[in-house]
Amino acid sequence: MPEEELKRRITQLELELQKATQLLEARARAEAERGEEIKVLKDRVAALAAENQKLAQAVDRLRAERVKPSPTQLVQSFRRAIDALRAGLEAKPGDRLGYTVSQFNVELKSLVTVDKESQDVRFVLPEPG
Repeated sequence: MPEEELKRRITQLELELQKATQLLEARARAEAERGEEIKVLKDRVAALAAENQKLAQAVDRLRAERVKPSPTQLVQSFRRAIDALRAGLEAKPGDRLGYTVSQFNVELKSLVTVDKESQDVRFVLPEPG
């Protein structure tokens, strides 16, 4: 009887060993797959970092090449833009006149451009009305 008990116990241990081996192999495969995923992600991060560096260098080059207007150019350009705006607000034949304005709030947005050839700075203001 003890011999049969030993055989049964050995069979049971062999089955448990087989299950444990299968579990270890499954874990090893999962680790390998996870390692592969990590490698792919690291490669992608490296590629994005390289692309970011190239873009930063391109921005730096553009900043260095950009025309930098002098304060005098800015003031003169702004004065011309305001004069053009005033001219656009002048009454024209057929316009209704005689309005009284007690309060006038304006948020003025403009685009600043620089002519590369003449180096003139221009403020582009919105059309009146």
